[in-house]
Formats: sequence, structure tokens, C-alpha cells
Amino acid sequence: MNKKSNIFIPGIILVASIVLIIYNVLKNDDFLQSSLVQILSLLTVILVSYFLVQLRNDKSKKNEKINYLLSKIQNIILNEDFIKYQSKEDNQKTLIMIRTVGNKITLLKECENTDENQELISLVDDTFNKLKEFYGDHGHDATYMDNSKKEVMNYISIIDDACDKLHMLLT
Repeated sequence: MNKKSNIFIPGIILVASIVLIIYNVLKNDDFLQSSLVQILSLLTVILVSYFLVQLRNDKSKKNEKINYLLSKIQNIILNEDFIKYQSKEDNQKTLIMIRTVGNKITLLKECENTDENQELISLVDDTFNKLKEFYGDHGHDATYMDNSKKEVMNYISIIDDACDKLHMLLT
């Protein structure tokens, strides 16, 4: 229904406008006569509208890029292979993923953000730094990591929730 109305209503307006223009051109002799003031005001409205639309498009593009970074962060941290510690190879893969997430968070912090967005990005950054420090301190001790799964999942959950809130603020 929504897609049909998006096409149907503008179509009706367009057809009605064309009919009115044709009627006015044929019946009203003064229709095509315009003063300089009318032309300048029309151009002003068109230019202001254009720049406002461009401004909105730029903001939408920025939000789209931020949403992309947030999605990438969430995909990595929610991956079941994110925090692995059983072997040296697992540790290396985890360290690479941690570095990747850290780089994406740095990119997020560099974006121009509102105060509310900045608070959530700081929460993501702080929680991620705690997780990174925790893994750096205990990632080599498989027994300790097994016993601390709840703490690791808590960090991941906080980051994921903050990313979800940011997604909601940007839409």
C-alpha cells in the first residue's frame, strides 16, 4: 500500500498540475507574463530548496557510513570466533579481530557526532578497552577464560546494546 501511494499521489498531483497549466495558458492571457520580482523569488525558492535537500543528503550519507561501521563492529564482536583462547593460532586471530574493532571504533570517534551519539560511542570505546585489557591479561590462561565467560559476554553485550542504540538514533 505504501509503495503504491508513493507513486499514486504524486502522479495525481502531476496530472492535475499539467491540466491547470494547459487551461491557464489557453484561457488566461496574462499567465505567461512575469515580473522580475516573481522570477527572482522563484529562483530563490528553488536554490534554497536545493541546498536544504543537499544538506539532508549529506547528513544521510554520513549516518549511513556510521551505521555501516556499527554493523561491522557488531558482526565481529558477535562472531562466535571473536574471543578464542584454546591455541596460539586462536589468540592471534582474536588479537587481529580486536585490533580491527579498535580501528573501527577510532573511525567512529572521528566522525562528527551529536552529544548523545558521542556518549554512546564513548561507552562502546570504554567497554571495548576493558574487554581488550581483560583479554590481554588473561587470554593466555584458558582455564581462567573458561571461568570468566560471563564477564566477557557482559562486555560484548554492553557494546552490542550501545551499537543498537546508536543505530536507532541515526535512523
